[in-house]
Amino acid sequence: MDEANTWWVNRLETCIHGITLVYTVIQVPTGTVLGTATFAVSHEIELSATSVELDDNAAVTLVASSGVLVSPIASFSASCSAPCNTDDGSGFTLETFTRGETEDAFFTYSDDPSNSADLFDTSYVFTVQPPPNTVPVDPTAEWSTPTDLFRCDDVVSANDGCVIPAFTPELQVSVSTHGAAAIGILFAQDYLPDGWGYTTELTRLADDAAAEANRRRICQDGTWVPDPFVRDDSCDEYAFARSRQSGGQLGLTGADCAEVIPWFDETDGQWYIDPIRYTGQERCSRAHVPRDENSLVGSTLGVLTSQLRLLDHDRYWVGVYA
Repeated sequence: MDEANTWWVNRLETCIHGITLVYTVIQVPTGTVLGTATFAVSHEIELSATSVELDDNAAVTLVASSGVLVSPIASFSASCSAPCNTDDGSGFTLETFTRGETEDAFFTYSDDPSNSADLFDTSYVFTVQPPPNTVPVDPTAEWSTPTDLFRCDDVVSANDGCVIPAFTPELQVSVSTHGAAAIGILFAQDYLPDGWGYTTELTRLADDAAAEANRRRICQDGTWVPDPFVRDDSCDEYAFARSRQSGGQLGLTGADCAEVIPWFDETDGQWYIDPIRYTGQERCSRAHVPRDENSLVGSTLGVLTSQLRLLDHDRYWVGVYA
């Protein structure tokens, strides 16, 4: 059998629509081909960030057939690797196909993490029954999802859930919602060398004490002076204190960071940046931002962490939109 594998993923699902299985039977000892059958297989596997059950919907189509395999009989099964449980891996057994016919197979898997994050994958076996007095060139096809593609955990949020950690999600902030905080992030991404969250991913820091220490190093180092012209001014550090790219994590203090005041000009409807300290070489920034806008970005990050199950060291991007 000839197999092609290209799995497409996002955080909560994966699919493939390009597995081709070619089955051939021959006569022995002449080697004469007595029949061929070509199948196309697709999968759509759905995960939930609030459930440890995975649904795998597969479809098998007999694309072409000839000779003694004009109506082949096939079986299809699946399983998942430990510690995952295969709740239903039967698919179908001894199903007779006619040319152009599609048979659906439904598989379900589940996990039971215990203060852990479990990694696993799924694998498949497709077998065609050889007609009497024939010998299959290769009676069975086997394929699988990429190794450890799926992760279920009970570490993040009140519910257990599963994701595909290979897919890097994006934290989306918008100028219309997050105001000056979004502009401060955009400044750091566009004008500082690391491009944190834009050209270089951020990684989550789950340690609360370490995150608080990062905040103190950047915003309470004795060099922050609130601006009286910024409503309820607060120190908004970037990269985030809850990331491993925070200036505090890099061994820096607030005095090492670029410092800017984002402000909106109501006369022309444009945002501007007033630099207090900026050379273009800083690896961190702090912006003068109204406290509610600063807090809202933190809340948005918390929602992403919960909804897409960001664990310690998980990567994510930060996108700034209008």
